[in-house]
Amino acid sequence: VSSYTFIQFGNGIFGSDISVDEERYASPKDRECSFCHNDIIKHEFPHAPVLDDCQTCHQTTGNKHPRAKLKGFILVEKMPDLCYVCHEVQNDKNHVHSPVNSGDCNSCHDPHGSKYQYYSPKPSPTELCKECHDLEFDEKPIIHAAIELDGCNTCHDSHQSDHEALLTEEKLDLCMTCHDNISTDKKAKYQHVPFDDCNNCHNSHNTKYEHLLTASKEELCFTCHDDIGLKDSKYIHPVVDDEKGCANCHSPHASDFEKILKEDQSELCFSCHNENSQSTNIEKKVKGSKYIHAPVESGCNECHDPHA
Repeated sequence: VSSYTFIQFGNGIFGSDISVDEERYASPKDRECSFCHNDIIKHEFPHAPVLDDCQTCHQTTGNKHPRAKLKGFILVEKMPDLCYVCHEVQNDKNHVHSPVNSGDCNSCHDPHGSKYQYYSPKPSPTELCKECHDLEFDEKPIIHAAIELDGCNTCHDSHQSDHEALLTEEKLDLCMTCHDNISTDKKAKYQHVPFDDCNNCHNSHNTKYEHLLTASKEELCFTCHDDIGLKDSKYIHPVVDDEKGCANCHSPHASDFEKILKEDQSELCFSCHNENSQSTNIEKKVKGSKYIHAPVESGCNECHDPHA
């Protein structure tokens, strides 16, 4: 190639218009594309057409190639139709990922290949998603296990879906695929109203609070239940004010007992006010007595406020 001078333009190499053997460099058939483009076609995970024939995706314009500032090849189809020649159509469902919808497949995939799977420019789907979606992992360090273990694709389809937020299933059904211990709560007699949508109380990605809550337990419950009156009360029931808070007595999801209590009201009270209590063993006194005060038989709340 001593009769041909190469000049570097960006990532490609194009020939200058001096002393060119027109016939020798006329088409890809006469000279392999890798002669100039080796840097973009040699990958650990090469795209299949690259291994087959570059002209699967590229076609000549009729101009001699290479030439500075003169396009020698164009795509055989516009994007994303070119991808759909081989790949299943990914933009015909109710919700389509914006880069897919705009036909910009190359924003997430390198069309020639990559050192990562799926021809991704990033080592994992999650790292790729973070290029556009800021989930504030540093500020909210408690991360949903599904993201840490298997990445965003555990819950989202990266191309399209019939469900909002590109979820792979309806939201509640999706949560239950992992949290099957909670699925039985949907059969309970009394349902906590926010339980219709887990995101009412939980962040599905990451947060600063345990159990992926959107706020601390106390703050979260009081966003709806601000009529309990703790701030104005002199005496507060200790179980309301400890680490577990409301969850000591109430199920946050559902229950077969009124007020979504974990047990029948009296039995729930006796779970603390028994022989282990620092004060009187109320359970023994009530259950072991022949004559019981009528309000006690109706439930402790006849005389006591359970909160404050």
